[in-house]
Amino acid sequence: MSSDDECPELISARVPVTVLTGFLGSGKTTLLHYILSANHHMRIAVIVNEFEFGKTIEKGLTLKSSQKPDDEWLELNNGCMCCTAQTQTVKALESLMQRKGTFDLILVETSGLADPGPIASMFWQDKALCGALYLSGIVTLVDSVNIHKYLQDPDVQKEATRQILMADKVVLNKCDIASAAQQQVALACVQQINPVAEVIKSDHSRVSNLREILFIDTTRRAPELQHLHEHHHSSITAVSLEFFEAEHALAVSSPRDVDTICKELLYKGHEYGFEVVRCKAAIWCCEKGEYSLLQLQSIGDLFDVTRMEGRSVPFGCTRALVLGKKLDEEKLRSIFSKHLKSSA
Repeated sequence: MSSDDECPELISARVPVTVLTGFLGSGKTTLLHYILSANHHMRIAVIVNEFEFGKTIEKGLTLKSSQKPDDEWLELNNGCMCCTAQTQTVKALESLMQRKGTFDLILVETSGLADPGPIASMFWQDKALCGALYLSGIVTLVDSVNIHKYLQDPDVQKEATRQILMADKVVLNKCDIASAAQQQVALACVQQINPVAEVIKSDHSRVSNLREILFIDTTRRAPELQHLHEHHHSSITAVSLEFFEAEHALAVSSPRDVDTICKELLYKGHEYGFEVVRCKAAIWCCEKGEYSLLQLQSIGDLFDVTRMEGRSVPFGCTRALVLGKKLDEEKLRSIFSKHLKSSA
């Protein structure tokens, strides 16, 4: 691309962003090669924080590229684009938003040692990004041969654990070379850390249906019913909650009530003896007689409350998934229930 005029313009509708993470050697680069070269009929913009990756892509796929002082953009024949940014991810996204182009998805790849939480939560903190983009979800690649070793290594255990813990979906990779026993151990490791993430097996980072991992849309879907029970694994537990009355709709009276719920979950947890590390909830709100469905999502000590599209849960039914340490279901239930009012 010789100039910005050659880039088509982004549409005004909010574009989903999926964060791709995974420990060193998990297969992220291989997956990106596959995404950027596959004939998937999707326009995908990829932002990679590791500058050397751009040289690999350019050499492997013989792509033309533009030279810029802070990043490098590559345009592919299948409609995808790739940016290898040395600057912060926010700046790379702002640069992309200023360009001309329509995209079905933006994929942000973290480095092999990065915690994906701060990158994911920036879509709730940056007002310019919030207006044009929304977090679709987090995908974590896991090396089924070596993950058990990484999780036992004190030098890298924290990073590998956080990447799995933050995931909405986990791609258990290298199943072609991992023995059945290794795959079983790897799956157990993943479920111990994040018992509610969907696990998809793959080899050579190939997933038969790319949409299955790229378009998660966790901010617009309610917690799944199959998780409506408590999971106990290692130091992390997952608790699923449902609030429903057959004869009356349960709803908060204002989005501010959802803010209060989340602040109590995140900032007063020590008073209850627990720590929340991730929360996703669909909560009905009745404000001035009008009902709407709100999405609550938190990562670490940051949270976001937005209106959800459609009715992904029954009218008047609130559902929540909470991941954390030393969670107490009754205490969690009380935090939500005291703000949910019954209406005829």
